[in-house]
Amino acid sequence: GINAEYGGIGGGVALFAFLFCSALGASVYVTSSSPDKLQWAKKRGAEGGVSYKDPNWHKEILKLTGGKSFDIIIDGAGGGDFNKLIGLTSIGGKIVIFGATAGKSEDFNLHAVFLKQISILGTSMGSDEEFSRFLSFMDKHKILPVMDDEVFSLDNILSAFKKMEQGNQFGKLVVDMTAYHQKKTRTSKL
Repeated sequence: GINAEYGGIGGGVALFAFLFCSALGASVYVTSSSPDKLQWAKKRGAEGGVSYKDPNWHKEILKLTGGKSFDIIIDGAGGGDFNKLIGLTSIGGKIVIFGATAGKSEDFNLHAVFLKQISILGTSMGSDEEFSRFLSFMDKHKILPVMDDEVFSLDNILSAFKKMEQGNQFGKLVVDMTAYHQKKTRTSKL
């Protein structure tokens, strides 16, 4: 079977990727800075997880797999740990990158990429056709988005950004636009 690793479990994209990989029958391993988020993933089928705050997280996650490297790694962070991802990738494996929240990877290990025949795919959004297939997959596997337990008003949206910046969210952040729409409706009637 497929061995998958996903970093930063707790964010909305990470949770979707985890749920998709699980629905496909992959053995999924995750990282997070939060023990609660790791526990959530384990309760929902993750084989295991480690804290990416540990400088040796890459060694710890390999211990959990029994030394088996990953066929696919999905990453939204980049940064200084990117070479650790290359080291964790199996021969012929893939790394999918959709962000760089941790910044640039200064010492990119190009040699390991070609020696291990790793494919690296950068992605942001899909086509309309891919989105349609995405929705069909969600429906077939009964996948629902995970929403954070806190709902923010538009007037308090900066608190939502602060929560996300601190990594305290779990799932998609929700902004209630009701007051904004009511105000806009009243204004347009004048």
